[in-house]
Amino acid sequence: MQTIITYNENEVKELEEFQNIKLKDKAWIDLIDPTDDKIKSIASYFRLDESAVELLRSKSKKPQIRLLDKHTFTILLDIKFKDSQTVVTEGVYLFCGKNWLITIHPSEVDLAKSIRKLLEHENKKLVMDSIEALFYSVLSELIDRYEQVLTAVELTITDQEEKALSDPSRETIQYLSTLSRQTYCVQETLLACQRCG
Repeated sequence: MQTIITYNENEVKELEEFQNIKLKDKAWIDLIDPTDDKIKSIASYFRLDESAVELLRSKSKKPQIRLLDKHTFTILLDIKFKDSQTVVTEGVYLFCGKNWLITIHPSEVDLAKSIRKLLEHENKKLVMDSIEALFYSVLSELIDRYEQVLTAVELTITDQEEKALSDPSRETIQYLSTLSRQTYCVQETLLACQRCG
C-alpha cells in the first residue's frame, strides 16, 4: 500500500503514482510493506543509496542517520506496549531528499493519519517550509510514542512493586524483572535515537 501526497504553498493533493510528482512540489511517499519490485522502482527513480536500501531489505532495527550524497537515510523504531509483558518494535525507514520524503514501514505502524492531518489542517507553515520540516515532524511523532510506552511500563512497574510488597511471590518478582528489561529496552532505543538526531 502507498500514499503519495504532494504539496506547495497553494495546495495539498494526493497522487496515484510517484512518477507524476512535479519538480516544484514537495512530496511525501509513504510505503507500507512494499514489495521488492516497489522498493527497486523507488530506489531507481529517486537514486537511493544501495547500502541504505540493503539495510531496509534486511529490516535492520539499528537506529541511525546517514548523511549521503543526494539524500539522508534514517532508521528509527516504532515502539508499542503490546501487553503487560511485551514491548514490540518495528523499523521505520526514512529517505529525505531535496524536495521529497519517503517513509517505509510495516502495516503495524500508522503514520498516514497523523501526517495527513499535519499537512492538510494543522500546520500551514509546514507546507511552505522545506521538506526537512516534514522529516522532523515524522521523527517527533515517533519519539512521542516512546514517551507513551515508557509511561505505560513505569505505571505497570509501580503497580507490581506495590503488589510485591504485599505478596512477594515468585511470579510477581519475575514479572517485575520482565518489566524492568522492557523499560531498559525502550530507554536504550530512545537514547540511540537521540544520538542520531
